[in-house]
Amino acid sequence: MTAQRQARAGYGPVQLATYLGLEQWQFAHARAAGLIGAPDRPRGRWSAAAADAALARAAQIRQAAGSVPDLGAVRAAAVLSRRLSLTVTADGIEELARRGLVPVAGSYKGWALYDGQVLEAFADTAAAAGATWAGQLRTAGQSAAYLRVRRSDLNHLTRSGMLRPVKYGRGPWDRRGAAVPDR
Repeated sequence: MTAQRQARAGYGPVQLATYLGLEQWQFAHARAAGLIGAPDRPRGRWSAAAADAALARAAQIRQAAGSVPDLGAVRAAAVLSRRLSLTVTADGIEELARRGLVPVAGSYKGWALYDGQVLEAFADTAAAAGATWAGQLRTAGQSAAYLRVRRSDLNHLTRSGMLRPVKYGRGPWDRRGAAVPDR
């Protein structure tokens, strides 16, 4: 052992992740998957022996943790767009999640985070293209045209509760739907 290693009495989560060459999110994934054991020292620290044992399996841990962290819809869309060589939008990612193809792994400040390991392995270009097309936001007029009904029929469906918006978008419109001029 080197003098530096002898001096280290234990590793905290940040030090152990650095020692193993992992990002913090990879370390968290590996801990959740049981690839890195629980701390064996007081106050949530790992001993040098436990750190060395984990270092011997670092390549396996890194592969199991993946190379894509859990991401929000915009960054997940950028990852899939780059990987699949087609335009995937944030709305398309949300639609993939609604279809059960990309699970929500958590949240950050109220926004959904999508599973990075699934994004890394996702290869279904047809599903991504279909979800991007289906997930786009439409105005009431566009929705009526999409459903091939009159706008008044769409209003009836909405008022009766048979049809409801999945989500609302933000835009330069006031409450009546008229465009608000830029100031």
